[in-house]
Amino acid sequence: SSDQETMAIYPLMTLEGVGEDIRGVFYNDGSNRSLATPYPACKLWWGNPQASVSILDLGAIASYAYSTSKTEEEFEKVLKQTFGEAKATSVHYDNVTEMPRVVAARICESVMPGIQTEQCTIVMAVRGTYGQMEVLTDLGLFSAVAVMQFFDKVSPLCGTIPAQVIGTILQHFRSHFLKHIQQKMVEKLDATVEHLQHSYPEDTLVLTGHSLGGSFAETIGAKMQIPSVGFSAPGQFFLMETLELHQEPITQNVLTIMPDQDIVPHVAGHFDTVQRIECRGADGRHRNLLACHMIHSTICELWRVCGDARMRHFSYCLRKEPYKLVNEDCIGQRFSTNPNDRCHITEDAMFP
Repeated sequence: SSDQETMAIYPLMTLEGVGEDIRGVFYNDGSNRSLATPYPACKLWWGNPQASVSILDLGAIASYAYSTSKTEEEFEKVLKQTFGEAKATSVHYDNVTEMPRVVAARICESVMPGIQTEQCTIVMAVRGTYGQMEVLTDLGLFSAVAVMQFFDKVSPLCGTIPAQVIGTILQHFRSHFLKHIQQKMVEKLDATVEHLQHSYPEDTLVLTGHSLGGSFAETIGAKMQIPSVGFSAPGQFFLMETLELHQEPITQNVLTIMPDQDIVPHVAGHFDTVQRIECRGADGRHRNLLACHMIHSTICELWRVCGDARMRHFSYCLRKEPYKLVNEDCIGQRFSTNPNDRCHITEDAMFP
């Protein structure tokens, strides 16, 4: 997560074209058989039916949690660019130094300009690994199970010992200091959720986040029975005892987006629903592990295949600097080695 681009804050998609660049408007509802089949997650909607949000909406707000802007006004501005002037407002904006850092937006569908429906959707996003304490939390929660999974490849271990026993072992080796950090983080998130629910009792809450932030969002979502979506989030299977989770609320409330080549979401194993997606550069070749973990790459891949039902501009995904995320010839297309196909890539690029 620390690889996210340093930014004040800027929109990943806009209702209006930025300057002269109005490219990147596309939607694939699955009815056109000449296009790639949309990822199943793209057909899902979360929140209040009157103001539902898509996987792209959740990804955008999860990415905005990384903003280094010190003012909530900048967050408000980018929300309006993303969702519309009268449709999105900030309802929570932590200081950049807060840990875990949380931002939240209230999304409403306006009946008339300036008038919002009474029931809206609140999206609460938890930032991923950013500071030293968050790195420690990452290590404390996932390092032991990652090592265990690594040695499992050499000598099967995780598949032969009951998950509950593995969870007890992992819990035993965690230090009191790291347990205390985790507890404080979870308590802070619990309090933020309760505050939002109390302040907007008629609204529907959805949780999201990227990497460690996604793990926290999924943990709170499972515990409090709140729908949650994690982008590149580690799993819960071998940490259910450590995180005090149970199978049923995980399977009912949690979804993880898992980019190909990204090793982070493979840690700890998943009990939730997992949507796997491709991770290729504009040239069709697989990206490196670090690039595949970036939430911007994930959002642009989801848009490349599925498009956006709101028909917003995703020119960000087509920009050339610092590197191009999507090849315009591959929008809505399947990667193919056939030289006559629009999204043509070489044979050696097809496989990692």
